[in-house]
Amino acid sequence: MNLATDWSAFDANANAGNNGRIPTEEPPAIAPINFSELSSSHSHLRQRIIEGLLREGETINTIASSKMGKSWLVADLALSVCTGRDWLGRFPVEAGRVLMLDNELHPEAISHRIRRVAEARQIPVADF
Repeated sequence: MNLATDWSAFDANANAGNNGRIPTEEPPAIAPINFSELSSSHSHLRQRIIEGLLREGETINTIASSKMGKSWLVADLALSVCTGRDWLGRFPVEAGRVLMLDNELHPEAISHRIRRVAEARQIPVADF
């Protein structure tokens, strides 16, 4: 079932015989693989985005207590990736596109923080 296109799973009439639960599929079987197969099919690391921290296709989650500066840290990280500038003066970065998902701040707060970090790092808005 493709939940992106099959909305019948959310139709009460479609689930009448299933006690109203959303139907689930069996998860794919996990097939064991020996190291020789793994090594030959995945012999190279993915492209580096942030030296020692992040490679292409990986995700960074920033988790800390409230008011610890997570969104400021992520704004700085995003600007480093957007512009290809070293992050925190320590980690070389390859320039690239950034998708930042913030489930707490309003868009105007995110915009304000990114501009403040850019100003502090002397990064012109035109660079990102």
